[in-house]
Amino acid sequence: MTPRRLHHHLSLLLAPLLLLPLFAATSPLPLLPSPNPDLGPLLAFKLSLSRHTPAALSSWDPAADPCASWRGVSCRGGRVARLVLVGLRLDGPIHHLAGLPRLALLSLNNNSFSSPLHRLDLSLSPWRSHLKHLHLSHNRFSGPFPVSFLRLRRLRRLDLAGNLISGTIPPEIGLLLRRLLTLRLEENELDGAIPVSVGSIPGLTDLNVSHNRLVGEIPRQLSSFPLSSFAANPGLCGGSLLRRCLKNWTASCDRRPPPMVNGRKIRKWVAAIAGAMSATIAAAAAVAMVALLCLKRRAKNREVEVAEKGRKEGEEAEEAEEGGRMELFEGCGRFALEDLMRGSAEMLGRGAVGSTYRVVMEGGQAAEVEAAVVVKRVRRRVKEKSGKEEEELLGEIGGWRHPNVVSLRAYHDSSTGEELLLVYDYLPSGSLSNLLHGPFPLLVS
Repeated sequence: MTPRRLHHHLSLLLAPLLLLPLFAATSPLPLLPSPNPDLGPLLAFKLSLSRHTPAALSSWDPAADPCASWRGVSCRGGRVARLVLVGLRLDGPIHHLAGLPRLALLSLNNNSFSSPLHRLDLSLSPWRSHLKHLHLSHNRFSGPFPVSFLRLRRLRRLDLAGNLISGTIPPEIGLLLRRLLTLRLEENELDGAIPVSVGSIPGLTDLNVSHNRLVGEIPRQLSSFPLSSFAANPGLCGGSLLRRCLKNWTASCDRRPPPMVNGRKIRKWVAAIAGAMSATIAAAAAVAMVALLCLKRRAKNREVEVAEKGRKEGEEAEEAEEGGRMELFEGCGRFALEDLMRGSAEMLGRGAVGSTYRVVMEGGQAAEVEAAVVVKRVRRRVKEKSGKEEEELLGEIGGWRHPNVVSLRAYHDSSTGEELLLVYDYLPSGSLSNLLHGPFPLLVS
């Protein structure tokens, strides 16, 4: 074979070999499966658990798909939708789980978690879009009620029973978590009152706040729940409980009437009054001697009248102390009927149904409170004795609170039903008639 022909044959054999790298570079190769995007938060949660935790999560192999073989993990559409790890003695933080964007159910009941729940920041958590069931009962979670849970607007079941959660229940819980069907807060260390907003949750069918330190009256909207929902709270009353609410009251801690006028007008009035008083003193000095004689004669007559009035009031007070019922409405102090009877009384006026007194209570249970009140003595006829309708009406009026209305603070119904004492706040600014028609009328803008 000639050299020329041999070269031709070698070129034909080597041409396919030279093209192999080109085909290798352009042909698709089989790729390894991409890891599940929820793998990171799950592994971070596992690594944060206590070293003493038993090997309950040994199936959580980083090389395996969480949706295929991991214990307690259920997926939907390739993403983690349910995580149920119950009774495994797990201990550690749970904030890594807040990075699961499609999680709809989380159940960690009966473990040993003890981190403060109120430090769990859910302001940017994807839980807000999907989480509907949150079960964290019978652990050792501590701290106040986690306000961040109020951001979970799709939440239907919230179970925090059997933990160490303290403080008060957020008053807005019923306004923000409108879809709740279950609210379990029993066996914690919660105090304060049950928020009225809880009674406004339309679909709430499972409620339990027993074995806490709650106080006050159970909202009327929750009266349909059984006794077991509120048991072992010594300070609770009303509702399905047998304890009747005693609406004890004394004058408010800082309950001053709203200012009638501003400070500048008050200063002008004071200056005008001071000038008038100076002129009056000069004129009064001229008739002082004559007035002194008249005052002595009037003082003698007054002593007789005061003695007679004191005798009558003493008899009336003794009659009132013989029996009857004292009902006090909400407030921050306490006083008794005997404090009213011992106090110094000043008549403010007399009307068609009775007389009105300003009473300054001294000593007794009223020693530490603002002791000046207004007492109106209402005389009933025999046929107008008190009844259940009147009691309900007075109870409703006693619950009214408005900055421009004098509040009814208490009432006493005598045992004979012939007398009714109504106790109001005392406002030192004078009567409305004096402000409108007196020597210095109130300027209404």
